[in-house]
Amino acid sequence: MNKILLALISLLLAACSATIIPQYSTINASDSRIIYIGRVIKNDSTATIFWPGTQTIIKFNGTELFVTMEDQRGDNYYQIIIDNDSSFVLRPDKGTHTYMLAHNLKRQTHTITLFKRTEYIFGKTVLYKFFTDKKGYFLQAEDTNKIVIEFYGNSITAGLGNEHPRGSSFNPQYENNYMAYGAITARNLNADYICIARSGIGLTVSWDSLIMPELFWRTDPFDSSRHWDFSTWQPQIVVVNIFQNDSWLVKLPNNAQYHRRFGHHKPGREYFINAYKHFIDALSILYPKAQIICTLGPMSAMRQGSPWPGYIRQAVAELHNSRVHAFFFPYFVRHGHPRVPDHRRMAQMLTNFIRDSVIHNSY
Repeated sequence: MNKILLALISLLLAACSATIIPQYSTINASDSRIIYIGRVIKNDSTATIFWPGTQTIIKFNGTELFVTMEDQRGDNYYQIIIDNDSSFVLRPDKGTHTYMLAHNLKRQTHTITLFKRTEYIFGKTVLYKFFTDKKGYFLQAEDTNKIVIEFYGNSITAGLGNEHPRGSSFNPQYENNYMAYGAITARNLNADYICIARSGIGLTVSWDSLIMPELFWRTDPFDSSRHWDFSTWQPQIVVVNIFQNDSWLVKLPNNAQYHRRFGHHKPGREYFINAYKHFIDALSILYPKAQIICTLGPMSAMRQGSPWPGYIRQAVAELHNSRVHAFFFPYFVRHGHPRVPDHRRMAQMLTNFIRDSVIHNSY
């Protein structure tokens, strides 16, 4: 192909770009009119999302909406919610691409939410820009919820495998944090929802290298130097569902993470009680007005004869803090992870407990 033809093609592409770009009203992902619920890193023009349950809320007047985003691995899934009326699932491809979020809408004000269904082990997502039609414009998004609930937990809280028939898959396709018990509970209570969860994590030992006391204060879960500013969100309610993985790993002295955390000394009852107390006490200091719910279940750590709920009850008793409560899910998931119906059941139990014993007595 000769140089003259290449030059003509370049001019044609430039002309097309010049005619296409003005057809859209745009907004940078870091614009203050966009609301992010959860831990997000914003810079001059972008917003980076890591944690499951993170929500991006855009309000605009227009007939369509597009987003340009970069997904790290192509393994994340997002629930796209349009005007709290309809929704669909978006799986971004690896790399930077533009996606249609809504089309052929009535020319009026709309609100669209991007809800991250998958946990950070499946990669981060960088949001760059949102586009609407050339007659459209962006408005200040609104958050009318008066309660913030923050959840700390493992695969149960993340929703791992909850859309798999047996709840046993580690494929991100089957993980739906939108239908995990925490998110459902928050919607039941018209509350903002924040989720700090990682499959396999424990309080004292995990299947991977990080334990919750090392992870919970990070903004970027991949970067220990990124410390979260806990004053950004001050939840009224904090729910901690942890110890399930500890209950497995403490029985595996040949596991590498067991050796890393415990060496040749098997920890006992007081060790776990004190570790739990220290973590809950740290949360109570960071959130001086929050009601903290210490829970466990509904997997094997709650089976008959398990010592783990007793550790939590004793830790709560020894804290002597009226803002700290013990509440447990019964043992009813005997194979795999909780599925969506199990999460709905858990959410109803937790919702009732919060309404009857936390909000009713505290606000």
